[in-house]
Amino acid sequence: MSSAKSRKDLLTEMGFDFTITTADIDEKANSYAKARRFGYGSSRGKGYSGGHAATVGSVLVTNLTTRTRIGEWDKVEPQVITLAVSELFLFSFFFTLLRNKDSKGKGNKNKLHTKMTTANTDAIRNIIGVIGNVISFGLFASPAPTFYKIIKKGAVEDFSPNPYLATILNCALWVFYALPFVHPHSILVVTINGVGLVVESAYIFTYLMYANKKQRLYVFKVLAIETVFFALVVGVTLGFLHTIERRTMVVGIFCLIFNIAMYAMPLDVMLLVIRTKSVEYMPFFLLLANFLNGGTWLTFALLRFDLYIFISNGSGCILGLIQLIIYGTFYKSTPKKNNEEKPSGDVQLSSV
Repeated sequence: MSSAKSRKDLLTEMGFDFTITTADIDEKANSYAKARRFGYGSSRGKGYSGGHAATVGSVLVTNLTTRTRIGEWDKVEPQVITLAVSELFLFSFFFTLLRNKDSKGKGNKNKLHTKMTTANTDAIRNIIGVIGNVISFGLFASPAPTFYKIIKKGAVEDFSPNPYLATILNCALWVFYALPFVHPHSILVVTINGVGLVVESAYIFTYLMYANKKQRLYVFKVLAIETVFFALVVGVTLGFLHTIERRTMVVGIFCLIFNIAMYAMPLDVMLLVIRTKSVEYMPFFLLLANFLNGGTWLTFALLRFDLYIFISNGSGCILGLIQLIIYGTFYKSTPKKNNEEKPSGDVQLSSV
């Protein structure tokens, strides 16, 4: 008879106190002595359940060899076996139910623990992302003094718009990358690069207001090329790539290339510092913000692993550290100048 645990557990829950004893009956292996012991026990009223057993009025004995029968089968009341089987069936049935209930309970606990761990990781990741948004916004706002000077002078002079044109395309690609139908669970990447796109566009608009005809034409050409390139990326991604994995890979590669290029923009300034042994063209706080920005988004990428954010900001963090080391190396050898003579840091750095 089945002795499933769920049936046992259910009966226990209902208040039954019992012990299951399975019948040790092997029709092929039992000997004559075992059969006599079984019959003797039954005649004394001891059944499997330990309750009342009816006495058999007469016994019919058949010799299996000679086919000779002795006696008659007048009356049989097998309450002993019937009662035992019924109880065993109920016990087995209810214990099976309770076992399944217990297994489901353990499974639910494991699922709950996994959900709680995931929720905690996501919460930490969101906090890191918010910190990254703040630092990145600081980087976006860092060229504001330069544009204030442009407005004050009423001319852009030899000021280059290239860092801001590159940042516009970089931010646009990251916004597209972090959309739910390209790479889900990246809303904080959308927010900061959306803000960056607006800020950089404001810088370019200011530049166009005070630029001459030749400078404006150059900006319009670059913006046209960037618009066509971005439209091609969006069109190919949505038109030919129909899975999240493929979209993430293609757009992520473009983001990776442009982001590393943005971090590498100050390399020419680094070479100048090494050559002149002067850090006057390396604004310290901008370099520090660049390093912290790379480290923050690197941590963000590790909490819910994102290969493309990880690689781009990992390399950016390393480049930022190198720049800080160079700054510290040549700081003492830099000639002291008045604040009016110090150049402003107008190099645009990456946001994500």
